[in-house]
Amino acid sequence: MTTDNFFKIWCETIDTVHKGRLLKPMEYWYNRPNKTSLIEHEIYPALADKLSLKYSSPYYFIDSVFYAHNTESNTDKVPNIPESSTYLRKIRIALEHENVFDRNLYQELSHLLLLNCELRVIVSYSNNYSTNDVLDELANIILTAPDLNIESESILIILGKRYINGDNIFWEGFVFKENYWVSIGQHLIGTLQKDF
Repeated sequence: MTTDNFFKIWCETIDTVHKGRLLKPMEYWYNRPNKTSLIEHEIYPALADKLSLKYSSPYYFIDSVFYAHNTESNTDKVPNIPESSTYLRKIRIALEHENVFDRNLYQELSHLLLLNCELRVIVSYSNNYSTNDVLDELANIILTAPDLNIESESILIILGKRYINGDNIFWEGFVFKENYWVSIGQHLIGTLQKDF
């Protein structure tokens, strides 16, 4: 799974399944508990379906992991354990969802860097805050990590943003390439609805 493909599937999932609710500012976009509940209980399952993977949420302090589980011979789960148990020997995608953009992303990134997986994803909401300082801090964490052995372009940050002069909100994807974050595109979610 490439970062570009995951970003596209993330945006499609929001568009087709849950877009309307995210456009309600007080109910979802600015309401952390409701937004987190929507992500955990509705978006993760829909995302797993679109990815043709299974998911576990949470999984050992990681918000969500996605894994293959096709047949007993082709599974990322530990074999010969109860079907209701989730013990993995391989993680395809690890995802951290963080509402507090300007304070806690380093924690989420440090969780993801400990994992051996194909793709590490952070979803957060910068709204109209500047992203440069936070992205600089996260790049420094990656670049100064001792003996870090990760594949190029295996870390993706998806930020929910709000245009400074307006009510349009959108996703922007950033992939870590070599030594810094590169934008891989934006996707308009829509216009925030007025609260009455």
